[in-house]
This record gives sequence, structure tokens and C-alpha cells, in this order.
Amino acid sequence: MILLINIDTDVSVLNLISFLAILGTGLGIIMITSVTVCTAAVSQTQISLSSGIFAMVRNMGGAVGVALFVSLTLSFLNHYSANVVDEGVMIVKKSNIPEEVKNSIQEVLMKQRDTFFEEKNNDKVLELDEESKQLLAKNIEKETLAKIPKGTPMSPEMQKKIKEQVKQQLINIDQNVANIKKQIEDISKEYVAKSMAKAFFSGIILCFLSSLSLPFLSKKFSLSHSREVDI
Repeated sequence: MILLINIDTDVSVLNLISFLAILGTGLGIIMITSVTVCTAAVSQTQISLSSGIFAMVRNMGGAVGVALFVSLTLSFLNHYSANVVDEGVMIVKKSNIPEEVKNSIQEVLMKQRDTFFEEKNNDKVLELDEESKQLLAKNIEKETLAKIPKGTPMSPEMQKKIKEQVKQQLINIDQNVANIKKQIEDISKEYVAKSMAKAFFSGIILCFLSSLSLPFLSKKFSLSHSREVDI
């Protein structure tokens, strides 16, 4: 668990497998010995009953544990949602794209400020639809024509050149938007890793609190064992 709280987006597959292998080994040891400990403290006639009760409690604890881990992770993700959007907006503001595109992207991001990780189509948040592209192309064409001195004849070569310039600018804008999208995805992945690490840290606290009951269980087992010996 201590190793898993240090996970991040740069963790290697080998390290992750090693961490999970250690965790799996520990769980495997506990699964076997816990059954032995629980059944050793009861009489022979109650072993079946105690095994059934133990299995029920273990399955119930596993279900609660998974639900708690997921709930904690989602809670931390919701907490970091605003951070992802705010950092994304800063990236958009510093980008070299037209103002209308900036405003459109920022508007979409701000709507997801509290629910960024709950949205199902975040991969399409920064994609420009065809209507937006056509409107953007018209605006770029107008700006390009405005830079041409008045009275300049619009020959077929000139028109072709303007269309190529508009097309190239659209390509550059798409590339910049894709780069912004990639940066926001990287930021969101970092916060997902942080959320999972915090959930694992909460697991460490629960393990520690659970271990506080061991002295009481040991004392109870010693008393019951001594009574059986006296009998």
C-alpha cells in the first residue's frame, strides 16, 4: 500500500506489476491464515458454522472495501475537477488560436468545472464541428482579403493563393487545438493518479486502525484456549 501511494503517470509497467505482486502476496497470506485463526478459536462442532460466518463477513468486507475505495477515488476526482478546468483554461488563453475558438473552448470547459471527470465525451470537448470550421474559414478569408490593397485584381491565381492560405491556417489551428487537448488530457491523468494514490493512503489508515484490534483478539484467544486446557 505504501508503494502504491507513490504511483503517478510516469510509473513503469514493471514497477506497477511489482507493487501489485507484493500486494497480492500479502492478501494471499492473510486469506489462508485468517481462516485458520478464526476456526482455531472454536470447538470442533462449530468449525463449519464459524467458517461460514467468516466467509460471509470477509465477502461483505471486500464489497464494502471496493465500494469505499471507488467512492474515495471519485470524491477526490470531483475535488480536482475544478483544478483541471482552471489549468486547461490557462493553457487555452496562452495558445495561439483565434479568439472565437478560445472563447468556444473556454465556455465548454467552464460548463464542466465541477463534473469534468463525470463527462463521457471529454475526448470530443475540444473538437471543432464542421459548422464552426466553415464559419472560421469565412472569417479568416475576410481577414486575408482585408490585407490586400484596394484595386488589386482578383486573378484566379490570387484566389487560389488565398484559399491555400485559409486552408493552411485552419490546419495550424487544428494542430494547436490538438496540442491543447493533449495537454489537458495529461493534466487529467495526473489528477487521476493523485486521486488513486490518496485512496490507497486511506487504505493504509484503515489497515492501521484494523490492526489495533489484534491485541484484543489475541487476549480473547488466549483466554478461550486456557479454558479449554483447564477443562
